[in-house]
Amino acid sequence: AYEENPFQAFLGLCDLLDSCLGDQRLVVMMDEFGVLLGQIRDGVLDASILDFIRGIIQRTNRITFLFTGAVGYCLLQHAVQGWCPSIPFIRRAGIRTAKEIQDEKTVMKLMRGDFMQGIGNPDEMLRMAEM
Repeated sequence: AYEENPFQAFLGLCDLLDSCLGDQRLVVMMDEFGVLLGQIRDGVLDASILDFIRGIIQRTNRITFLFTGAVGYCLLQHAVQGWCPSIPFIRRAGIRTAKEIQDEKTVMKLMRGDFMQGIGNPDEMLRMAEM
């Protein structure tokens, strides 16, 4: 089916995902968007692909697309101005900061005993990770 009509196959996948999500949301990060734009510029793809992508985005509110640069720009704006309109959405989508991820890794390493033996209190481990 994909070889015959990749657009229809992708829409079918989106519909299937939408029906399975229930109350949950799915965030699809498109890191090849710059390549897509380059192929449109070079005439490899027709610009109507952007209409197709817009149609997918408007198809459901449970599947959200983030394009390369959007998250980085918002995080930069948040760092510079202390606020970005989409930060609450990004946070609800489960996207964490590099510091949060590093803190979680450190706690997991502490729990595994990578740094020292005998520390078993998770609150103490978290306090140590946040130092």
